[in-house]
Amino acid sequence: RGQGRHKQTVTESSFDAWTRFYKQDENAPNAIVSYYTKGSLVALALDLTLRNLTGEAKTLDDLMRVLWQRYGQTGEGVPEQGIQPLAEEIAGCDMSDFFNQALYSTEDLPLAELLAERGVELHWRSAAGHGDNGGKAGKDGIPHLGARLVPDTMGAKIAVAFEQGAAMAAGLSAGDVIIAVDGLQATTGNIDNLLSGFLPGEVMEIHAFRRDELMRFKVKVEATEASTAFLTIAKGGLTEKGRAWLHAK
Repeated sequence: RGQGRHKQTVTESSFDAWTRFYKQDENAPNAIVSYYTKGSLVALALDLTLRNLTGEAKTLDDLMRVLWQRYGQTGEGVPEQGIQPLAEEIAGCDMSDFFNQALYSTEDLPLAELLAERGVELHWRSAAGHGDNGGKAGKDGIPHLGARLVPDTMGAKIAVAFEQGAAMAAGLSAGDVIIAVDGLQATTGNIDNLLSGFLPGEVMEIHAFRRDELMRFKVKVEATEASTAFLTIAKGGLTEKGRAWLHAK
């Protein structure tokens, strides 16, 4: 959901961890990417790629074992750029294309293609509410402000206003506390219900406090972006690769 993934590589995120990742402000999701979150997806893609290159003979487990044997047990630090040569040793071929895309570019990883080869489908839908983080099937959701909301004693506080979201387009920003939607009191508990009555193209009036100043915003309702992910087994079931990967019968 954060546009920061298109602006910072996972390698840059790791390098700048102490000056940027651990000193985040309210605009961080729009400017940086988490090397924890994307790193886990890189690991998934690396595992599936190693399996593809070796006919399921080698996996990420093998790479981790070699790292432990050569560095963990010996107490020697892993050298800069040290993991790619080990992965190529295990795969028996050059893996520059994979590592360049995964570590040094801001392209999204080809997870849909890698999973589809194993009979697992990656789906996208709009969020069912501001607290919906995905992981399960569901219908497309309600209008979304394009913001991360947290409870506040006065209403619903904007913790993050995402780029290209309806809230930011209307002038709302992080720190604003929404207290009413079209004249009705708003909280994090009821704001999804308040928004559910609007259709794309309609305009809602939002009252919010910016520090001690009450402000009014006209927010145009936009179709909610399909940015919430979930996985399913394909209709034809797992492929042979998929059964080997998941140890399924």
